Amino acid sequence: MKHAIVVAYSDEDKGYIATVPELRGCTAYGDPEEEAVREDKVAAAKVSGARKQAERTEREPSRG
Repeated sequence: MKHAIVVAYSDEDKGYIATVPELRGCTAYGDPEEEAVREDKVAAAKVSGARKQAERTEREPSRG
């Protein structure tokens, strides 16, 4: 799944912050900008995968 990535320079951090707005808390730092985007893509894939797994687990009937 593709996600929009917003990148902004942070004077405080002296580098770039990449954020995926639709995945709350999915943020990465990098310098140069390309590193921040690359790291955020990895984070977004992990967050999306974890959320899909959680959804599957919630839908499975309990055995017992």
